[in-house]
Amino acid sequence: MAVKFYEIVEQVKLLSQDDKLYLKDILDKILIDEKRKAIKTHAKESVTEYKEGKIKFGTIAEMKKDLYES
Repeated sequence: MAVKFYEIVEQVKLLSQDDKLYLKDILDKILIDEKRKAIKTHAKESVTEYKEGKIKFGTIAEMKKDLYES
C-alpha cells in the first residue's frame, strides 16, 4: 500500500525539531547524490558524443558562423 505525500508531510509535522533537522540532512544528502549521478551520466554521454565526433569546440563567433551557414 502506497503512502500518500500529504500523509508523510503530516507525520513529519509530528516529529521533534531535532528529528526534522536530521530528516532534512538526510534529504539534502539524497538530493546531492542524485545530482552527482545526473552529472556523471551527462559527462559519460558527453564523452561518448565527443568520441563520435558529435561535439565541436570553438569560439562563439565560429559557432554562430556554423549555425548561419547550415
